[in-house]
Amino acid sequence: MTIKQKHHEQKEKVQIQAHNRVKQYILKEGVPVPFLIDLGVMNEQGKIIHARYDKFRQINRFLEFIEDILPHLPQNREITILDFGCGTGDISFQYLQYQPTHKVLGIDASKTGIEFATETARLSDYKTATFLEGTDHTVKQLEENSFDGVILSNVLDVMPKDVSKEVVEDLERVLKPGGYWFIKMNPYYSKEELESFGYENMGNNIYEENHIMRLRQATTNYWKERFARFGKEIIYLEFEYPWQEGMNRLFVYQS
Repeated sequence: MTIKQKHHEQKEKVQIQAHNRVKQYILKEGVPVPFLIDLGVMNEQGKIIHARYDKFRQINRFLEFIEDILPHLPQNREITILDFGCGTGDISFQYLQYQPTHKVLGIDASKTGIEFATETARLSDYKTATFLEGTDHTVKQLEENSFDGVILSNVLDVMPKDVSKEVVEDLERVLKPGGYWFIKMNPYYSKEELESFGYENMGNNIYEENHIMRLRQATTNYWKERFARFGKEIIYLEFEYPWQEGMNRLFVYQS
């Protein structure tokens, strides 16, 4: 599949400014950001595309989370982050917009997603980003204790329990002692909400739509009990996306 994207002149990285979270965004409308242009969120002049404004707000919300986490990371050496299940690289690029000198490795099973992420990184001149098509078997080949942080965004709750367990074990091996887990989960939905989505309960809290697994439903307490093995809970937040019912859940742990 050919990914057609327009090449942009390299622009100065956006400065992250102190902000009032109620009134201001970290990324400013009117300031062109290459990866947002490539994602179709803004135009060349920095104007937000009306139909993509929710995405713009989502990205800013994520950057607020990064701002909370960054003070905990080592400041005197190179930082490496693994984004497992990275898709088209949205979260990797959001992270790099804030910390362009950090190294990020994105892994995803989708060939199309990885092609898109790789091309976006090239056009936006993110030289420290690498994207690989792969699965947990790819993680098994990575060096032990080689990453300062692991990002899992809507990954563990769209896998069967046994697969999720194996993925976590593989990721634990490559995370450095004292490293950080950044885990974002879908909302916990009521039975009525799940039925309204057209999801079919397949048993073991697994829900499918047209024979495709969409969700492994689990409570926040369930996930906290599972994540306790990681170490210290640093952050737990619930937040809304304008286009999605329910409260998304963010867990940050230090190993």
